[in-house]
Amino acid sequence: FGLTVSFMFVEAAVGFWSHSLSLIADAGHMLADAAALALALIAQRIARRARTRHSTYGYRRAEVLAAFANGTALALTAVWILVEAVERWQHPVLVHGSAMIITAALGLGVNIAAALILRAGTHNANTRAALAHVLSDALGSLGAIVAGALVLTMDLRRADPVIGIAIGVLIAWSGIRLVRDTTRVLMESTPLHINLAEVEAVIRQVPGVGDLHDLHVWTIS
Repeated sequence: FGLTVSFMFVEAAVGFWSHSLSLIADAGHMLADAAALALALIAQRIARRARTRHSTYGYRRAEVLAAFANGTALALTAVWILVEAVERWQHPVLVHGSAMIITAALGLGVNIAAALILRAGTHNANTRAALAHVLSDALGSLGAIVAGALVLTMDLRRADPVIGIAIGVLIAWSGIRLVRDTTRVLMESTPLHINLAEVEAVIRQVPGVGDLHDLHVWTIS
């Protein structure tokens, strides 16, 4: 969280100074990352609470809710980037390629470090959501490096919005997948890896079971 927040301000400042949509988009994505990581931290703390008489299932769903919110934030971030990229394509602006490359390379290093920290911990929907943010942000930094190189070597101003669109599509895909997966949990759907017919057959085979009615299988977290 500290790594992401500190570098976000650097990337945003250089992005506005260099007029680079790729860097500004990456900084915006880092803002979403920071919010995602903060949300993940809070949700993880809440999920550890013991169950009570009022919350008999405990608080594990906090992780799923955080992941759902993060997925929605990713999708909204992608929409903003795509709209801005179309505007930049129609009206190309002068971009400082060297500043883009240096800043994006530093950002890539920060994202890789954050991803390694997240991968080293425990894994659930919540931490996977945070990791998805960081990895897609790393791709964004990589894209900004490519855009900066094209602007610097070939003076292709439209390379910046094109890379911005590519980043936006990747971010949107990550967000849609997260929303889809967490919605299944929140709607108490049968987990994909469980065959309901097989579960029913196993229960019916237990000695002493006469019949089985109205079977439900779902996940808490």
